[in-house]
Amino acid sequence: LLYSTTTCTSCAPGTYGNSSGQSQCQRCPEGTYQSGLGATSCTPCPEATTTSGLGSLSLSECVCPEGTYRPTNTEHSCISCPP
Repeated sequence: LLYSTTTCTSCAPGTYGNSSGQSQCQRCPEGTYQSGLGATSCTPCPEATTTSGLGSLSLSECVCPEGTYRPTNTEHSCISCPP
């Protein structure tokens, strides 16, 4: 929970409150996600992956950047697409 002098805010999944006393939640930045309530930070995607926008809710939204792909769902690394 985030506390201010007049309200408490529990940030929804996909958002976070980055400082004590802040009464508004921010969407998680691109390349991060947050699935829990009341978060004070977002979780970074695995190396070489990103999200398609702000406010991602889960690890499954971390994808390879354009022009790359992940050969299997169990691998975390992205490789360049063939020409």
